[in-house]
Amino acid sequence: MEDFNEKDLKHALRAVMRQRLKKQLQLRETSVHVAKKNAKWPFLLILGIIITAILIFLLKPEEAKNNGDLFIAFFEPIPNVYTPSVRGEAALFEEAFKAYDEHDFEKAVALFSKIQSQDEAICLYQGIAYLAIQDPHAALRLFERIQDKKYRTSAQWYTGLAYLKLDKMEEANRVFDSIIQKEDHIFRQEALDIIRRLNK
Repeated sequence: MEDFNEKDLKHALRAVMRQRLKKQLQLRETSVHVAKKNAKWPFLLILGIIITAILIFLLKPEEAKNNGDLFIAFFEPIPNVYTPSVRGEAALFEEAFKAYDEHDFEKAVALFSKIQSQDEAICLYQGIAYLAIQDPHAALRLFERIQDKKYRTSAQWYTGLAYLKLDKMEEANRVFDSIIQKEDHIFRQEALDIIRRLNK
């Protein structure tokens, strides 16, 4: 079994961010190319800038107006960096993680539920999938079972988000404060941002 560690997670998160930026640049490049072909390109360009500015203003995490907005602003499923080595259930593992990778979280939850393994990584990914389909109670039950440090760090972050989604602010603050206390926690900056916004 290939070990899941924070270094792999950081690498995967960076890869996701690079992909997003690349897509944004490609979309902008395409829209500029199309605008040049059109005789009305100055008007379309200005309109595009205005719409982009409005969207950035409306979607900025700093502008979150309630806990649900904060949850939406900060919830991002971690990439699948888990590679199981289980005989007999290998096809089920593969199918479950494929659904997860494709953001078909309802299917992923159903498939993860069929896996008999007690591996805590399954609890983590299934819990994240539950959060993605708006079932924070189920996610919390799974996150509570995770004790292994290599999964606990991520589980702690998603536990805070689940409490935020449930509007249980005392519990959410406790979890985010605990994250902030750990200088090397991979979600420390995000926890600081949430606490800062909650205290506005």
